[in-house]
Amino acid sequence: MKNKWQKCCTELLDLVEASIQEKLGGYDYAKLESLMYFLYTHTHSLEASRNPVEDDRSRCEAKLLELPVEIRRKVLIQAAQDLQMLFPDRCERLIDCLTPIQPARTKKNTDKLNKYLRHIDAAIHAGRYTLAIKLSNRCLKEYYRAYLKTTLHRWESHTENVQWMSISVVRYMINYFRKHSIPYSERRLLLMTTVSNVLHTAMSRLKTTSGRYAIDKAIAVYARNNMKRIAKFLSKYF
Repeated sequence: MKNKWQKCCTELLDLVEASIQEKLGGYDYAKLESLMYFLYTHTHSLEASRNPVEDDRSRCEAKLLELPVEIRRKVLIQAAQDLQMLFPDRCERLIDCLTPIQPARTKKNTDKLNKYLRHIDAAIHAGRYTLAIKLSNRCLKEYYRAYLKTTLHRWESHTENVQWMSISVVRYMINYFRKHSIPYSERRLLLMTTVSNVLHTAMSRLKTTSGRYAIDKAIAVYARNNMKRIAKFLSKYF
């Protein structure tokens, strides 16, 4: 277990170091120490604080390993979530390592997404690309709706337009990340609006042509793959 915690701490510190070296998002060791202070050290004292070392990374590592296990877990998960927009794959693996038993709601979200993906894959395999687009659009709207209802408690959808829903999601995320000085990837947020625009355009053309607009395989696969990425990302927040 000790070796596991050492590896997790090392991975997080590597991510912080990468953020500093690449000048992405402004996440540094000072912010990590602020997180530890907020969650624990404002009411408790650590040996590492009484005997500080000059090297920022070594100081943070000593503090992390001295924290109680559950507090350490919270710090690592929160820091990984803050950095996830910059390093999605690495942070996701770190969070999974720290939370081996997934909450019931996460399993429910995963099961719903997998069910949609099975139907979409079957439609693409059968050459029913219009059906695949419709299913991708419906699934993405469900995840947008769930996210918005969770974060904006007074949010009411005036339209089931996936394009406008994506704009509402992105606008809220940008305001939240900036307010709390959390680094984020503009590319990830741009992906949401781009994919949603593709789906909205395809659905609009299908509607205006009474379903005669031709959807090709490339568009169906593009929508399927990126809808999956967006849905997995959003499901962490509700």
